[in-house]
Formats: sequence, structure tokens, C-alpha cells
Amino acid sequence: MINEGLSEKTLSTRQNLIKGMLKNKRALVKRYGWRAEQVMYGKSTSNAKNITEREAKSTVKELIKKVLTENLKRLSK
Repeated sequence: MINEGLSEKTLSTRQNLIKGMLKNKRALVKRYGWRAEQVMYGKSTSNAKNITEREAKSTVKELIKKVLTENLKRLSK
């Protein structure tokens, strides 16, 4: 398994997604045949990257909002 330079958070998210997909592996094999495992890892990696990116964006938005509200409070005094 190649980690593709993923962060620890992305890797753990990917592992959770893979565990979910393994519960329904029979459907994956039926749909994708011998490439089911490759598809499973590809989809889980892509989804994990998207989830981690959304979480990072929301964290940045919260930090910006916090800084701006603190500056507004300081200016209004």
C-alpha cells in the first residue's frame, strides 16, 4: 500500500473508509471484478483527501472569524 505522501489524519480517515467498504466487498467485486481492491483504495483515498480538505477549510474559517471578532471588540472599546 502506497501512502502517497498523505498526512496522518488523511491516512486514518482513509482507513476508516476502507473498513466501511470492506463490509460490502462482495458488491465491489461484483461491480469492478478483479480491480475491486484498486478501486476501493482509490475511492477511499480520494474521499479522505476531500474530507480532510473540507475540515481544514472550516478550521481556517473559524480562525479568521475569531481573529476578526477579537479585532472588532478591541476597536470598539
